[in-house]
Amino acid sequence: QSPRTRTRSTAATTAATTDADGDDKGGLFTGGPEPAQVLMTMMRDNTHRMTARNRKRTLRDAIYRVLQDVGRSLHIKEILARIKAKKLYVFRRMDGSVHTDLKRMRDCVSAACTQSPFFVRTAHGTYAIAKEPLNGSNTQDAVSTSPLRDAIYRVLQDAGGSLHVKEIFGRIRAKKLYVFRRRDGSVHTDLQRMRKAVNWACIASPFFVRTAYGRYAIAK
Repeated sequence: QSPRTRTRSTAATTAATTDADGDDKGGLFTGGPEPAQVLMTMMRDNTHRMTARNRKRTLRDAIYRVLQDVGRSLHIKEILARIKAKKLYVFRRMDGSVHTDLKRMRDCVSAACTQSPFFVRTAHGTYAIAKEPLNGSNTQDAVSTSPLRDAIYRVLQDAGGSLHVKEIFGRIRAKKLYVFRRRDGSVHTDLQRMRKAVNWACIASPFFVRTAYGRYAIAK
């Protein structure tokens, strides 16, 4: 018997055995992809659908919903409390475990409010939804809703040039353009904390530019 004939005979025998096995097992192997491959495809498709349907809410989404529901500005502590009360977001550590440090969670909320163009700071630690976050008018809205920034802008405009943070702070107090208050609403008396507030406002606002160490001017 020639090698070619033996090959054909072996192939025929293998095919017959395969058909017999398929009949005995309910026709599982009657052509098409392997069951394992079909199972993996189904799992992958289901995972894709679940991911698209159950997209996780981001911290920014949770903050936006809280501010939208209340309809006004809120302090970071209040925002965090409402997020936790309504279970809008789960704060997790880098290893995936649930966060329990309130200070770290407040820092996360503060960073999200500061970095997102959807929110505007109205006072120290207090944020609201920006009126038009997707165009250039958001910057103007941010300045108009911050009395401290307005006071700094007026001082620098009157000076006609750059001033040091200490000088800006001194002129604000001399002209009584802004009242520095604590979180409980009482008037601030800590000069260092007030100067830091002025410095932070100058750094955070795009309407001011640093000309030297601790000196700021109106951006052109």
